Amino acid sequence: MVYDLGNGRVLKIPRNKFQQVITLFFWGYLNPIRIVRKLISVSRMTETSLTKVKDLLKDVPLELAGHPQFIQDRAYEQDKALPLMRFLTGNDVEGAKKIIDQYVQHVFTCWALGFSEMTTNLTINHGLNEEGEVILLDIGELLTKKEEVTERLENKLWRTSWTYKYHMRNPAIRNYFDERMEKSMTRLNLEKYWNTSVP
Repeated sequence: MVYDLGNGRVLKIPRNKFQQVITLFFWGYLNPIRIVRKLISVSRMTETSLTKVKDLLKDVPLELAGHPQFIQDRAYEQDKALPLMRFLTGNDVEGAKKIIDQYVQHVFTCWALGFSEMTTNLTINHGLNEEGEVILLDIGELLTKKEEVTERLENKLWRTSWTYKYHMRNPAIRNYFDERMEKSMTRLNLEKYWNTSVP
């Protein structure tokens, strides 16, 4: 849950179990056993990711993720930003292309620091800050092992993302995104950038 604090910052508090079940139902998880399995998987993933994030925050530029500051347990404050969904779901093709190009550069920057966002759901998990820069909004889905990132690249998981399948309704925007990802999200680039900026 996201709460506007009215000072250019937002407070993010993880959903409770009931809210998670409703979300999974909305996503098409109708089988109770699948819902329970997914809840356990998401809970473990988020807990692991946030533990990694707390370690990462010691060494990475905080502006990449909107200057997150943990308040308690899994709740944190972050700079307010406009989700990329506002820019990639309409018909402004040239504007969307610029955002996608910025997103790719943001991914390379994160790789250089030794982490990667897991899902490539950029319309939800990334946003534009006040300076017009792409930043990471969801810090609960991060990978720090290059092998895990490699696997996702090789399987071209961006094509199964919610962003690609449902949010990018304009074929010109979706095709440009796919082309940029195909060209940029490669094992060669991962090797080129990974951990090159770690202190």
